[in-house]
Amino acid sequence: MQNNGNKQAGKKQQNNNNAAKKQNNAGKQAAAGGGNLGSCSAAAAQLKVALGADSSDAQRAKEVRFVPGGFKVDPIFGGQGSALNGGIVANFICDRLASDCKASAATVSSCRTAQKNVEGKKGGANLNAQQKQALGKVADDFNKAIGITTNFAASLKRRQASNLGSCSAGAAQLKVALGADSSDAQRAKEVRFVPGGFKVDPIFGGQGSALNGGIVANFICDRLASDCKASAATVAACRAAQVNVNGKKGGAGLSADQQKALGQVADTFNKAIGITTNFANSFGGTAGNGQQNNNGNNKKQNNGNKKQNNGNNKKQNNQNNNANNQNNGNGAAAGGSCSAQKLEVVVVGKEQRFGLNGQQVALNPIIPIERICNSFANNGNSACKAKCDAAKAGAAATGVKGNSQGQGDLAAMQKLANDFNAALA
Repeated sequence: MQNNGNKQAGKKQQNNNNAAKKQNNAGKQAAAGGGNLGSCSAAAAQLKVALGADSSDAQRAKEVRFVPGGFKVDPIFGGQGSALNGGIVANFICDRLASDCKASAATVSSCRTAQKNVEGKKGGANLNAQQKQALGKVADDFNKAIGITTNFAASLKRRQASNLGSCSAGAAQLKVALGADSSDAQRAKEVRFVPGGFKVDPIFGGQGSALNGGIVANFICDRLASDCKASAATVAACRAAQVNVNGKKGGAGLSADQQKALGQVADTFNKAIGITTNFANSFGGTAGNGQQNNNGNNKKQNNGNKKQNNGNNKKQNNQNNNANNQNNGNGAAAGGSCSAQKLEVVVVGKEQRFGLNGQQVALNPIIPIERICNSFANNGNSACKAKCDAAKAGAAATGVKGNSQGQGDLAAMQKLANDFNAALA
C-alpha cells in the first residue's frame, strides 16, 4: 500500500514536471518567435547571406552568397557548401532541423513554409546596395520564421564607412555566438569569439576561437593592417575599439543578458571599422539558447525527482528507457548492433570527402563520425556511444583523410568507412 502511494505521488510529481516543462517551452517559444531548434544552436542553424561568405576562391570571394551559419565548422550544418541560390541552403537547414537537431514539428513546418520564399532568390557579384538589402531581408525573414533574429538586410545595404582594403566585411568582422566553434563537445556549449572568416577565409581563417574577445579583435586589427592593406583610419579605429573588447569573456551557461552584452561588444567593435552586425539580438534569448537553459532547469528538477522516486519507479524507468532506445532507431539490437547513419565517402568534382546521407561533410572523417556518436549520446544510449567512440579512435589512428584536389586514396577512405560501419553493426 505504501509503495502504491509512493508511485501515485511520483506520478503526480512527474505530471507536474511535464506541465512545468510545457510551460517553460511555451515561454521559450514566445520569447524566441516560436522557434524550437532542438539540440542545435541559432548561430549554426541560421541562413546567412554576405559578400565574401565563401572565400574558397577568388571568384566566390567577390560574390554575395548564401551559407548556413555553421558553414564548414559545425558538425551538423558544416556539410553544406555555399550557394548563389538561397533555396538550396534553406532546404538543407530545414532537413537538418528535422533529422539531426530534432527540432519541434512546428519549427520544421515554419521552416518549410519560409523556404518557399527563399527559392530562386540569388546572389552574385557586383550587386547594388538595394539588391543586397533585398537578399538580406530574405535571410532575415527566413530566420525569423524559425525563431532566430538576424539583421543581414542592414549589414548588406550599407556601404562600408571605412576602408577594409582587399578584405570583405563578412570575413573581417568580430563574431560572437553560442556554438561558434563546434570542434569539440565542450566548445560547442560555449559562447566564443571568432573572426567572421573562421576556418574558411585565407586571411582570417587562421585564428582559432577564444573565450577572450580581445584575442580575436587583436588578430583582426593585425590582419587588416598587414594582409588587407586597410586604410590607416580603419586600422586606427580598430585599435581603439579593441581596447573595449579586451577582457570581455564568453563561456558556458551564460544568461540571455550576459550573451546580449557580449553581442553588443562585438557589434560596437564592428561598427568602429564600418561593419554593421546585430549579434546583440541574434543569439541573446534565441530559441537555441532558451532551450539550453530550459533543459538545464528541467534536468535539475528531473534529477531531484529521480532520486525521490528511484526506488519505486526504477523498473518502470528501465522499461521506458528501453522503449525510447528502440523508438529512436539508435538503440542496440539484441545481437549487440547499433543502428545509425552510415559513414560514407562522397566525391563531388575533385572534392573527396567523408559524409552522411549522400552529402559531403568534411575531409576529416572524425567530424561526421562525431555526429554519429553524438546521436547515441543524445538518446542516452551509453553502450552504443562507447562502441562508437572505440570505432572513432580506430578511424583516427589510420590517419586517412579526404582530399580537395582529387588526389586522395579513395580505397583507403572507403576501407575506413567500411571498418567503422562494421564496428557498429
